[in-house]
Amino acid sequence: MEGTKESLKNFIRESANDRAKSGAYLLLSQLGQSIKNHGDQFQDVLNGITISSFIRSELSEEFKIEAPKPGSIARMIIPISDKNITTIEKTEKNNQKKISIPEFNKVIWSAFTNEIPNSKRRYLKISQKPFYIDRDRTEPQEDSLISISPEFIIRRNEGIENDQFKEKVANSIESWCQKNGIPYSSSFNKKIENKNKYTNNLATDSILNQLVKKLSYDDMRRISIPLDIVMKLI
Repeated sequence: MEGTKESLKNFIRESANDRAKSGAYLLLSQLGQSIKNHGDQFQDVLNGITISSFIRSELSEEFKIEAPKPGSIARMIIPISDKNITTIEKTEKNNQKKISIPEFNKVIWSAFTNEIPNSKRRYLKISQKPFYIDRDRTEPQEDSLISISPEFIIRRNEGIENDQFKEKVANSIESWCQKNGIPYSSSFNKKIENKNKYTNNLATDSILNQLVKKLSYDDMRRISIPLDIVMKLI
């Protein structure tokens, strides 16, 4: 039995280390499938205990088991002595780009995050004042309403980070817009969008701003410009 246990430990070492050399880590599920493919060779050693428990008991000084990212149910087998760990972790951090999530209309956001009741269909109307409604499946669909199938509804899973949740919802809304031929920007918060346009206009160097920059304070006190002219210069 001891010889078979050592064989299993060596098998885990080889599998995990070979994957680490290629710049990746072996998943517990992948190791489990490999062990299963060896038939009953290692089953007597495990004797009903999980592979993760075996690693923590027999190989705790050589490997650690971690999730690839917060909220993930997958588990990686990471060699503790792996020289590539720091390099891989740095590479993964560098590759994680901060995705800009647009400010969505609150009603539209709710339409893609609130669960659809059983026996209901969800419909959304895109307009200046969008709304969504859940109706019985037997009711006919109005031309002005567009259905949202359950596959586009994103529920917040326990343990998922806020940014990940927002990214998933944004991707779902974008996919839904593409499927229905709707401009993605039509789901954004129009108040924020209009506010940004107004701010951008003020930030531009208008003719009036250029004129003011060239005048002294005393010169400006002598100027009197009709309001309609001022509006044209802004």
